[in-house]
Amino acid sequence: VSSYGITDTILVDIPELQSLFDRAYCRNLEDPLMAHQTTAVAIHEIIATIARRRPKQQSKRTQKLHDYLITHLNETITADEMAEIAAPPVSQSIRLFKKEWRMPPYQFHLNCRIDAAKRILRSSSQPIREIGASLGFGDDYHFASIFKKKTGMAPGHYRHADAVVENREALPAREEPPR
Repeated sequence: VSSYGITDTILVDIPELQSLFDRAYCRNLEDPLMAHQTTAVAIHEIIATIARRRPKQQSKRTQKLHDYLITHLNETITADEMAEIAAPPVSQSIRLFKKEWRMPPYQFHLNCRIDAAKRILRSSSQPIREIGASLGFGDDYHFASIFKKKTGMAPGHYRHADAVVENREALPAREEPPR
């Protein structure tokens, strides 16, 4: 848990945790042989969600850059632009951001863009090429390669895998045959 930046006791109220638990439970019911793997993934998702949502104290300088990165997912942000937002010198701004947010601003921005792509892939039938373009990736190949590097799946496979899980969850539970 400490590798997620959680080093103390925290109380959280995060509504989407219930859906993470429910999805893991349904996956375990559908494929008991893979229960250990799906449980491990669910635990990672739950801890990562808590770590992202826990209250933190950031400087105004890094908070301003953080907010800018979140609201400009469709753009590639340069070091000079980051310096303008967070105040020079650039190296000090990046070092402070990394200390407070546990990753460099570029990595944070890329993770936010990939998270946005995952949400769009799960919730729409928008072509993958358009999703990549709307999030500021130069071309389909660049988007797909970064997405796969970050998630372990190509965007199309991610969309299909998520749809399969949702369809399984929508199915009524199978009853055991009488003995």
